[in-house]
Amino acid sequence: MDLILDSEILDTLNTEGWILLEDFFDDAELAQVIAAASGNYPSEEEYYSDPDQYSWISNDPFGGLVQFPFSSISLNNLPTHPKVVSLAEQCLGTREIRLFRAGLQAKFAGAADYEQPLHYDYPNHTLVVPDRGRDPGGISLFLYLSDVTSDLGPTYFVPKSKAPPVNPSVTHFLRDPDATHSRKDYANAPELYEVEVPAAGPAGSLLVYHSDTLHRGSAMTAKAGIRLTMGFAYGGANPWEGFQSWPGLGEDLDMVDFVVQASPRQRELVGFPGVGDPYWTPETIAAVEARYVGIDLTAYGIS
Repeated sequence: MDLILDSEILDTLNTEGWILLEDFFDDAELAQVIAAASGNYPSEEEYYSDPDQYSWISNDPFGGLVQFPFSSISLNNLPTHPKVVSLAEQCLGTREIRLFRAGLQAKFAGAADYEQPLHYDYPNHTLVVPDRGRDPGGISLFLYLSDVTSDLGPTYFVPKSKAPPVNPSVTHFLRDPDATHSRKDYANAPELYEVEVPAAGPAGSLLVYHSDTLHRGSAMTAKAGIRLTMGFAYGGANPWEGFQSWPGLGEDLDMVDFVVQASPRQRELVGFPGVGDPYWTPETIAAVEARYVGIDLTAYGIS
């Protein structure tokens, strides 16, 4: 199920820094994922009838974030879906990629202040600075599991054609020209907010952007409504890049379930040794089979 991106789409991503692909998954796949994701949150009616009951969602712009691995196999398989992996490989220009992070979030209008300053993602995805000429950098993705309209907090972008060159000493840009801030990596740049554009789109859209593209989360101005998305990120297989630590979740039962049913390529994306890696010997195959009951390691050399 490989995906072949049109050259114009890749050109737009590289020149403007972001793309929005509508109808990325077929209707049946999308419906299954939406149903599984929605089960983690109250319905719109439930939430607004008693917001205090859902304090884990309110008063925090990152409230309600549910991180990979999930309790649902269909959700776990989405960030490593063959179409997503094919897209990430083409966007990054290499097969040597890793899944950095993945998480679900339902934002409810009025629950929190979701407004952010314009910023880059790379400072908390790498310990250095992306060098597009020599390494793939990183991409962030959001799958819209509900319609993201102009009043339901779409992500805003400053197209690269209108953005200043990346300056590693400044990573956050504020709207207020008179704002004061103690951090040296903050700057006032109201002019950038005059050229930003929203990435609004229907459920089923996939938003993709480079980690060195200026963007921000925006306020939900609707009186009521839900913005349900799954966000994830990919980058190179370098030790200085990443976000979440997958080995640290090795005893998590949801991670165990994911590893057991995943394909060799899916496992490789979270750091599992790939097919043909020197790690695999008859002894290590037997040991990993003992650790993950029911796993199929035929591809790794077992006869």
